[in-house]
Amino acid sequence: MERLEFDLLFRWFVGLGIDDAVWDHSTFSKNRDRLLEGEIAARFLSARASPAAGQASTVERRTSRWMAR
Repeated sequence: MERLEFDLLFRWFVGLGIDDAVWDHSTFSKNRDRLLEGEIAARFLSARASPAAGQASTVERRTSRWMAR
């Protein structure tokens, strides 16, 4: 949060103007808790985990073929 006070690149990235007030740190905690309790986080994490699981099995197949040689 301190970095948002003086780093213009960070301010730009999160959509804050030069004179805009920086959020209170508790805002992030409340939103994180709210998202984790709802199904939004579960859907996001499962969508991200599915391709990763597919990649892992591809690596395992390639490795097992290489080890069999």
